[in-house]
Amino acid sequence: MSKNILITFAGRQDRMENLNQYIRYALNNNLLDEWHIWDFTRNKTDKEYIRNSYGPIAYMQDNAGYQFYKDLPKNSKLTIPLRISNDFHIAFIEKNQDKFTEVVIGGWGNSGSEIRRIDSKYLYDNNRDDTEKIFKIEFFTLLNAYCDNILTISRGSDNDINISINGYEFPTFNLLNRDDIPKLYLQGGFGAWLEFCYVNDKIKQFIGNPNESYPYYHAYRYYASRIDLFKDDVFLKCDDDIVYIELEKLKEFIDFRRRNDEYFLLSANVVNNGVCAYFQKENLSIPDEVGEFELPPNGFKGSLWENGEKAEKLHSYFIKNRGKPLPLTSKIVEWDKRLSINFISWKGRDLRFMMLPFQCDDEQILTSNTPQYLNRKTALFSDFTVSHLSFYSQESHMNTELLINEYVKLRKEKYNI
Repeated sequence: MSKNILITFAGRQDRMENLNQYIRYALNNNLLDEWHIWDFTRNKTDKEYIRNSYGPIAYMQDNAGYQFYKDLPKNSKLTIPLRISNDFHIAFIEKNQDKFTEVVIGGWGNSGSEIRRIDSKYLYDNNRDDTEKIFKIEFFTLLNAYCDNILTISRGSDNDINISINGYEFPTFNLLNRDDIPKLYLQGGFGAWLEFCYVNDKIKQFIGNPNESYPYYHAYRYYASRIDLFKDDVFLKCDDDIVYIELEKLKEFIDFRRRNDEYFLLSANVVNNGVCAYFQKENLSIPDEVGEFELPPNGFKGSLWENGEKAEKLHSYFIKNRGKPLPLTSKIVEWDKRLSINFISWKGRDLRFMMLPFQCDDEQILTSNTPQYLNRKTALFSDFTVSHLSFYSQESHMNTELLINEYVKLRKEKYNI
């Protein structure tokens, strides 16, 4: 069955909390089927907020590091289907212990496995010294990234742990503290991503590598490499600082996207988007006193993009009018140059063109280069309005906190959510 999947490159907590209300409404009312949160956060506070608020982890990149999975009380058993090519790690973290127990499955390029105890200070550091070996095997390839690997972890009535994967059983080992409930942490590593199979929650997390510049290509490549799974779906992508969504028109936007194959990308009518602002102004949807909005050169940057005061004035006008739409010059405006991808949609079958190169400019490739080579266009959909808070170039001259609070009020007044 075809799905409507929204992806968001997350995420700043002050922005995401407002967006979260809109998207959960859309999920609960079957306007969207899934929300995929790609964790490209830049600080610890935002990372913890995402981890605690947006569903289970479905996928981790190779350098994502250990992530908490579940507690393991006595007399419990976990069965975890997963996909990974090599170097799958399990850590058992116990309270008041200066060491943790680690199980490495398919380590060293899928050539061996090991159970060991390591100083706790090395949990997030792979350059480890003085490890205590409990068990080791070599030249036994246990993992396969192209089929489900069935992992079981069980704890008996005491502190004994049993692990098996794909039918192979590791020797039983004991925890350090028989009375504690250890926490399980999992990670891939050494070039191997980790995917958990059959994560059916509507909201799920995809964990990026920390502090990577221009990481967004990873997300596109994830879907492109699984095109057989997603080819019949409709994808939407929105920025984490979308602060208003015209919920009553979301279905119309998705239905148009589903019916019209000729457009490579479909964009919402975005408040605080240079190209959209030009067509909004041309249609007299923005009055003169709010400002002049020229067409950005080749669709990129321009006076709105660089001017926070101008953007704040536009936001204030939109909020004052309670989210009244700002129609473009026609219901569908075709576009063949660069466009800020604040809220866009594409069809799953076009993932074949989204195996993006390393650390690329995804916006330039998706809105300009690819449509040009395919002789297809981007379309702006006038009848569905969203509002985008800010570009980084605007923020030093914008009161973003005030605007977020005003948009929260608008959401509550207009949609009661």
